[in-house]
Amino acid sequence: MTKAVKLLNSLSEGKKYTMSKTYEVWSYDAVDAGDTDDRGFKYQDQEFDSIWELAKEIRDAGATEPSNSGLDALPGWYSTPDGDENYKTGERTYYSFHPENLKEDEARELFKLIKMSRSDFRKADPDEEGD
Repeated sequence: MTKAVKLLNSLSEGKKYTMSKTYEVWSYDAVDAGDTDDRGFKYQDQEFDSIWELAKEIRDAGATEPSNSGLDALPGWYSTPDGDENYKTGERTYYSFHPENLKEDEARELFKLIKMSRSDFRKADPDEEGD
């Protein structure tokens, strides 16, 4: 676990983080029309115990694209760059994750966790023994 993750975990003990997950389904017709009617929430205001849990949820879905790039403009949400394809219908479903109650330092740490390599992310796991 990184020192920054340890510090944030200790500072945020007892704090609950909330996040919403949205989706959009794009068919060939929707792409041609330039919009889709099939969008909504997979979940709304779900609670998480740590920044690590937020990052894991986002990374597990492959949502590595921030709404803003770089640390100068903190991202508001993270999206999947490639949709999940339904091979029968040709539709693609895209997901976005919207962390809702992060302080600036917490948002920066979340960004760093999401952008880490897989091996570094595993090393940062607070449930793993280490540093």
